[in-house]
Amino acid sequence: MKQQLPFHEWFMVIAILGMMAVISIIAYGNSYREEKLLQKVPKIEVVVTGEVAYPGTYFYPPGVEIKKVLNQVRPTSDASLSQFVNSKHLYSSTTLNISKKREEPFLEGGEKKETLKHRRKILRK
Repeated sequence: MKQQLPFHEWFMVIAILGMMAVISIIAYGNSYREEKLLQKVPKIEVVVTGEVAYPGTYFYPPGVEIKKVLNQVRPTSDASLSQFVNSKHLYSSTTLNISKKREEPFLEGGEKKETLKHRRKILRK
């Protein structure tokens, strides 16, 4: 003798299968839409040269923090980052040339820089 499921049990099986199909369709649609959105996001080209461990060309979304770029390229211990103090974000393609730190001139007798400049002015006259 064959046993058959009652109507309410068949209804539940069909409802669960239907919900699984709807969820699968929604998930596929979202992943497709996400791929399209990622393709539309504009990128800026940032070329990094100079005193860094990883020079090269990088692509970022507009408005990227310079700090993020510098963390990725790893400036060397000789790198001068003072040129980036006032800049916080990049909005267009650019080239960052990380220069080497300038060595301070050795001053005998602990003279201040101003004194050395003053002496140079006097000697020029």
